[in-house]
Amino acid sequence: MYLLSRDRGILIYIPPLMDEIILLRNKGVDINNDNELLKYANNQDLYIYYRNKLRYYEKIGVSYPGIREEQGVSTLEASLVDYLFYHSPNIVFEVTESCNMRCKYCVYGDLYKKEDRTNRQLRSSQMIAAIKQFIRGRSGQLSVGFYGGEPLLSFNAIKEVVNQFQREESSGLIKWRITTNATLLNDEVARFFIRHNFSVLISLDGDAECNAYRVYKDGRQTFNDVIYNIGRMRTLDPDFFQNNVRFNSVLHNKNSVKKYMTSSVRNLKLYHQYLN
Repeated sequence: MYLLSRDRGILIYIPPLMDEIILLRNKGVDINNDNELLKYANNQDLYIYYRNKLRYYEKIGVSYPGIREEQGVSTLEASLVDYLFYHSPNIVFEVTESCNMRCKYCVYGDLYKKEDRTNRQLRSSQMIAAIKQFIRGRSGQLSVGFYGGEPLLSFNAIKEVVNQFQREESSGLIKWRITTNATLLNDEVARFFIRHNFSVLISLDGDAECNAYRVYKDGRQTFNDVIYNIGRMRTLDPDFFQNNVRFNSVLHNKNSVKKYMTSSVRNLKLYHQYLN
């Protein structure tokens, strides 16, 4: 069973146990009452898990068969997959497989079987053609993300893509996003992000100690460079930094949520140290 909303471009697989819980609710069973729900459960832990997952879907506004415009489908047809693909609210381009870092926990790092990255990358013409296909006849906004590898290694291609749609005056239909390690985040790149209202997700594991696994290919630490670049962008436009920049972290044996949150205060002090 799948949950389908054509208008929202959502297709969610409904596991059999979750489907059972939906049917129980439709029959009048109070599924939010654990004692009542577990009368019907063969596996109590799984029933609670899928009931909670059902609650989460409801919390984010996803409906179920027979409610509002949503409908259930039991099989996937090629035409349906095609429709949902081109009506997706988000697309992400792996701009390049190349990266200027070799993080120790990366699948290309020292802890995994040796496998070299390729130098394959997308041309700007390929990304432009794809975006045109996605925005054709679209009424809502499309989120376009750039990912890697390290996407800023292909910054010129990204500029060509964004500028193309700026010239076509269709930029209002597109929300630009990027995930970056920020080692190449110079003033030119930062001003470009600010000018085009990018959402920027920066990979950073905390302070210098917490970030120790994030290294260049030659083993040098990246932390000081990243903090300096982040601080420069914050200085260029504090409001943009506050509203558009977020951070993504990998938890490992050198950091923790508590360490990450406390190190952020120290990192703010470093901004001023590097910029003065």
